[in-house]
Amino acid sequence: EDSKEDGKLKYVNLKQVVWHEGFLKLLETIILYTKTGYAYLCYDGIVRWLYMFILLLSADYEKQCVMVLIRGTNCHCPCPICLVPSDKLYDNASTYPIQSPEDAQACIELWNRNKTAGEEALKKRGLRPVMIPNSNPHEMILQDHLHVYHMGEWGKHLFGKLKRHVAALGCSVGKKIDDQFAVFTHWHNLNHFDQVTNITYSDGNKLRDISKQILYTAQNVLTCTDDKAGYALLWCIASYLHIDMYVSLDVHTTSTIEAGKAEVLKFQMHLEVCYVDSTDPDVTKNWNFPKMHASKHIFDDIIVKGAARNFST
Repeated sequence: EDSKEDGKLKYVNLKQVVWHEGFLKLLETIILYTKTGYAYLCYDGIVRWLYMFILLLSADYEKQCVMVLIRGTNCHCPCPICLVPSDKLYDNASTYPIQSPEDAQACIELWNRNKTAGEEALKKRGLRPVMIPNSNPHEMILQDHLHVYHMGEWGKHLFGKLKRHVAALGCSVGKKIDDQFAVFTHWHNLNHFDQVTNITYSDGNKLRDISKQILYTAQNVLTCTDDKAGYALLWCIASYLHIDMYVSLDVHTTSTIEAGKAEVLKFQMHLEVCYVDSTDPDVTKNWNFPKMHASKHIFDDIIVKGAARNFST
């Protein structure tokens, strides 16, 4: 990485070209078979004609932008899967059209004929003028459980909000939560913590384990009497943990998928109750980010591609 060039348009485009050219090298041996197919003697003794294709692409959001060639968080449609507007990312109750290579190709053809008009069309869809033939990367993209939830919604946002509420109540309150973490029951495969209120960085697995213990250690601190907004935040965290629980299941049924999708809407409702009357002008902006929108797609990913453990990095 060149720190002097980081963030500049030409450098961003260069990194995308390097990734795609490098990925193309990996695919060169199978590209022909994606078009013609090949005969394969299967285990049951039957010869079948098979076609190669890419089933899924698993990465955090920043890498997803590179993979599907969208412009990222600053574009009009920052979701790598659908055309949700950038100011509606927190609204998972609404459904928007799914992006497709055909629409992108139409914009690129317009761009080839008329750069100004084509660039405007590409910007509306959050795309860059680069073509990936014979593939639909928008269908391959998966929601990374670790980055979206444990490090994203929880680690960067909910946990950060909770620590600010605790700090506002004073040092003694933070110490009480830390003390309650220290005496928390030890469990197999569950990280134990002596203190958490001063943690500024941790890995995703430890952040996940903090989230599992936080309601037990904060419920007698962030009370409705002492901190009404902090108490409402605990409701948001409880709903988040329900979503995380459903996403984490190794075996799903129709009812678990439906329950997970319903909990996504409950989480949005709790979030609105928590902050709709807030005097903080940045509240909506704080929750309007791509990883918040990922919950809209993750249960559809599970239906099509299996349990989330198969595609978490």
